[in-house]
Amino acid sequence: MREEVYVCIGRSCRDFGAEQIIDVLESNGQYDVVPTGCLGYCERSVTAIKHGRYYYDLTTKNVTVELQGTGTERLFPEPLNLTDDFLGDM
Repeated sequence: MREEVYVCIGRSCRDFGAEQIIDVLESNGQYDVVPTGCLGYCERSVTAIKHGRYYYDLTTKNVTVELQGTGTERLFPEPLNLTDDFLGDM
């Protein structure tokens, strides 16, 4: 079963390579990638959400390792309850 990952494509995240990160995740085949509007952590771009947990400072080199849970230094400490309204407009 593929896991859903929300990747911010707000301006800052786009500038820091969100589209390339989406390409990496989609080519991996393990994730269903959902682009989202700004997640509000522009200073920690690129940001993504998996299972209600935020991951930050993602790059094409670290995103797969981070989302697999083996690189927890890029994980915000508190899980969040997400709703469709929270994810914003694309």
